[in-house]
Amino acid sequence: MKKSILMLSALCMLIVASCKKDKTDDKVADCLLTESTYTGEDGHTRNSIFTYNTEGKVIKVKGGEGGPNDDLEVTYTYSNSKIIEVQTQHGQSFTITYTLDGQGRIVHQTNEQGYVDTYIYNAEGYLVEIQGYNADATAAYNSKYSYTNGNLTSIDSGNSYTINYIYGAELANDNFVNEEEFPFDNVLRKFFGKTSKNLVSKLVETSGSGNPFEETYTYEKDANGNITKVSALSNDGDSYTMVSKYTCK
Repeated sequence: MKKSILMLSALCMLIVASCKKDKTDDKVADCLLTESTYTGEDGHTRNSIFTYNTEGKVIKVKGGEGGPNDDLEVTYTYSNSKIIEVQTQHGQSFTITYTLDGQGRIVHQTNEQGYVDTYIYNAEGYLVEIQGYNADATAAYNSKYSYTNGNLTSIDSGNSYTINYIYGAELANDNFVNEEEFPFDNVLRKFFGKTSKNLVSKLVETSGSGNPFEETYTYEKDANGNITKVSALSNDGDSYTMVSKYTCK
């Protein structure tokens, strides 16, 4: 899968992961994701370890592919108006600042290079548009989000590029993070307004040329209802799995 598609897809999964308290039972609500392992088609793996504060918010994610120079550490610092994310790898750090509105939702994202993303929500509290700007304030991209029956069903990013989602009947879990190719894009999903209530069963990406890219997802759960394994298979023959571990009260 192309990197640009993966990055957008990872953001989409951030929106898809549920954060509404009425979507999971008490057993799931009492469990926190502590570790996940991504295994790709070629057998390479990537592991992520999650650390939380006393409020149940992620404060650190440490991950990599096992090599001495592969490890990436991301920390999160929270206040009433901002979230500061610091990514550290190879001795270098990169900072992203998220600005929150009065309802605790992310409305702006800026980085040290000057790029800005603006997040727009509708009256129901769903994210409906992302406006991206370059460091010189010129428009970089615009993505619009559509929902049906409480689920994100399509993202239109212009230039004939769209992502459509199909859902099964299973409810999404508050404590579940689908990392896909980018392990740290989804930790802050609860700060992006209301999100989809069901688990995605299929993703379809369409661009101006070529055949649509399709990927289907199946899930396994433990006795508490936590999603312990995701298996993904695409129409180009690629596949991956993600195994998750939890700690419960």
